[in-house]
Amino acid sequence: GGSRVGRWGPVETGRLVESVCYQLREKGMGDKLEEPMVVSGKDSEEEVTISSLIDWNLAATHVGTRTRHQCLCKWANSLCTNTENPTRIWVTADDIKLIEIILSMKIRDEYNVDWLEVLKRGKWKGRTSSWIHSKWSILVHCIPGYRVKYFYQKCGFLKQITLPALKKSLERFQQPHNTEDTNIDINPAVTC
Repeated sequence: GGSRVGRWGPVETGRLVESVCYQLREKGMGDKLEEPMVVSGKDSEEEVTISSLIDWNLAATHVGTRTRHQCLCKWANSLCTNTENPTRIWVTADDIKLIEIILSMKIRDEYNVDWLEVLKRGKWKGRTSSWIHSKWSILVHCIPGYRVKYFYQKCGFLKQITLPALKKSLERFQQPHNTEDTNIDINPAVTC
């Protein structure tokens, strides 16, 4: 694979889809593309994501211009159509839940976050741990001076400043409002 950065071109995207479809067909799972992202394991009750069945190094080689990680992220975050609820968008309540889950885990270092565990606790169907981690990063990047803050300082800011602001925004959005009011947030969120 390569190491190109930036927007994916149509040729790259097509090659990635070809590789994923080919690999699933080779495993006798070509029909799984339209099913939920999580399928039952063959030999156990453990659930396996379709993304975990793909050799992402092979996919990157086929694409030729992207790394294995870029291929996995592109598939999981924008190409994979097999989510349980593809119309479900990330909303303010999800930001709140994500912050509360991280805070409840009592983690001392950002590198110790088990994103798969966060995903399970949040019960976000059709999402990946990488996607959840990227949502966390978006929240953290809204913190003034986040680059020089320790993890506990970032969590403190999110707990004391961001979380109350998100909850207030959500409450304001959920309250019945005057339809003549033109200053209504359609999708409430804290801006950076």
